Amino acid sequence: MRCSSKLGEHKRLWDDLTTFIKTDRFLKQNSGQRPEQEHLLREKQMENIEREKRLRTDFEALFAEADVYAIGTKLPKKSATPSAIVEEAYKYVIENTFAKLNMLKATPGEVLRELQAVLVADDIAQIGLDLQADECNPEATREVEQYVTLKVERNEPVYLRDIVARFGKRPYGWPDNEILLLTARLGLAGKVSFSTQGTDLALKKAYEPFTSVRKRGEIRVHKIRQHDERQIKKAAGLVKEIFSKTFTGSGEKELYELVRDELLAWNEELKSFRTKSQTGHFPGKSQIDDGLALVAGILEQTSSFALIARFLEDADALEEFAEDFEDLDDFYNSQFQTWQALAGALNEKFKANRPALEKDSEALKALTELERIYNMSSPYEQLRHINPLIEQVAKVNSTLVEEKRTHALERVDLRIGRVKEALADAHAPSELQNQALRPLQMCRQRIEATSSIPQIISEQTEAEGYEDEAYELLNGFIEDQRKKAEAEQRRRELEQKKREEEAAKAGKAAPAPEPAPEPVQPQPVAKRTVTD
Repeated sequence: MRCSSKLGEHKRLWDDLTTFIKTDRFLKQNSGQRPEQEHLLREKQMENIEREKRLRTDFEALFAEADVYAIGTKLPKKSATPSAIVEEAYKYVIENTFAKLNMLKATPGEVLRELQAVLVADDIAQIGLDLQADECNPEATREVEQYVTLKVERNEPVYLRDIVARFGKRPYGWPDNEILLLTARLGLAGKVSFSTQGTDLALKKAYEPFTSVRKRGEIRVHKIRQHDERQIKKAAGLVKEIFSKTFTGSGEKELYELVRDELLAWNEELKSFRTKSQTGHFPGKSQIDDGLALVAGILEQTSSFALIARFLEDADALEEFAEDFEDLDDFYNSQFQTWQALAGALNEKFKANRPALEKDSEALKALTELERIYNMSSPYEQLRHINPLIEQVAKVNSTLVEEKRTHALERVDLRIGRVKEALADAHAPSELQNQALRPLQMCRQRIEATSSIPQIISEQTEAEGYEDEAYELLNGFIEDQRKKAEAEQRRRELEQKKREEEAAKAGKAAPAPEPAPEPVQPQPVAKRTVTD
């Protein structure tokens, strides 16, 4: 018996109660049996009603003075009415039987709807979840978490059914749905995880198993290891040192998200650097590979606890690589074109003219410095010198090229002038003139277009051959013209002889020969030399 009351002695009151009970029983047994007794029975009934009223008043007074006991404890008098006394007794029983009932504050609204909202929450809601907030029942949540932790530390499996049973009875007495909600919030906060039959159970798919009494026995609850405040603070300090980011959160989950996001950003940048570095001779390839391996080793950790633990474990390597990353980031995102200009200068722009440039002391000094920077494994501090050095070499290169080009064009123009003169003297047709002059003219265009001193010299040398080829074409034309003139002369002589023979047969005088045009007899052009 949970509640009891010991009423005081009052003989008349108990006698009246006995009379009331007997009279009430008599009236019920004889009601409507004999019409002639109706009046008597009605009087007895009225008397008994009055007796009941007196009994109620007297018993209330007696009860107010009586000793009241609840679960074996005599309760102090705090109220004067029986209903208030009973209510206090019940309250005492509940509070002392379920000592931790008040630890749980009822969830406003529909609990199952809130449960579903927690289970399907996205990452933003997960990060924003504060288990210390009043609406999350922090004390009750802590009780559930401690229970799971204790069971796991004892190597005892924990199922959702066990949690509901544990907190549904004394000293808790919490409603099942509230217990499910507390457990779900622990899952959302990353404190626990769930599995069924050895397979991970995602929160988004957990509502139906959670609300099924049968399936609760299949949902195993796992404690997720988490770092203490000291480790969180240490990791946050490392984040600030490496990434220059201040951690403003308070929990492991938020720190995990920050570290992971920053490492993923590093990873993408390093992949971009590696792609660029593979297009030619670029510094930092080994540092890029080392960085990718370092980042991958941390990101491959599957839980927040493991990732932060590995992050702290690799602190020295990360601090050292952070300096390399700054250099790589500046190089591949800001100085990449400068390095491409250096590579182009050494391997393309100045390569052909290198022997000529090295004869100039200033150009030689600048080229040597550029070569040294180009072959450095970590040239980052020297990048600012590249463009001035290139400009210095380019100035000398431009002067040398212009000198060689001017001289070569003069020599080629001399040859072109002589060929034109010879063509004019031979009365060469336009087609022949174009054919003879074109190689020299193309040679001239190539000299104007190139910045390569060896090519300019080569073109200047080859111009002699183009001039000789022009003379060969012209001499061929002259020879053809001579042969045509000789053939024409023979034809005329044969025709004259034929006419003379025909006149002799006819007895006539021989006709005078037709006057022939004076043939043009151009002289072949001899090979000429040009002093280069």
